[in-house]
Amino acid sequence: MNVTDKTPPSQSFSHTITSLDAPLFADPGRAAELRCQYTKLPHDPPLHSVKWYRDNHEIFRYTPQEFETRVFNDTGILIVNSSCSLQSCSILVRPERGASRYTCEVSSEGPRFAVHRQSTNMTLAVLPEYDPLITGLPTLVYPDEEAVVNCTSDHSLPPAEIHWFVDEKPQEVSVKPSVHCRLN
Repeated sequence: MNVTDKTPPSQSFSHTITSLDAPLFADPGRAAELRCQYTKLPHDPPLHSVKWYRDNHEIFRYTPQEFETRVFNDTGILIVNSSCSLQSCSILVRPERGASRYTCEVSSEGPRFAVHRQSTNMTLAVLPEYDPLITGLPTLVYPDEEAVVNCTSDHSLPPAEIHWFVDEKPQEVSVKPSVHCRLN
């Protein structure tokens, strides 16, 4: 510590992120909440801004002095709602497919404009709502006899992997995926 520095040792100069919450997996059909909570020590400068990033692109900014929020929807993500204060900032997002890194950045007012960042990952995934449906299975199949059966899985992301078992033994089968379209 410099002798001329009169800064108390407990002063941080920056708001400190105390928690960053995001689901590990999110359904692209539903909004996911990202929540960042932060605090400051009594002698720290006021909050300057809170910014959210998706990967390296800014997607949201809260600036309390200007009583405004800014949304940047040009990165394949839609911000559907937000709620920010001097202690926390939550955004509801509808991201595009895949996995992304989300970062909350909290900065304090000048003269230093100190910044604290934390990041977390979120992956889009959808579990099937229903069990797989097997059709075409005969009531009796003799050893070495072939049977043509169909297994249909409900929508999932990533797509479900289907494995066949006979008497609890894995089967090597040639799976022929097909796409059916029905026009109304």
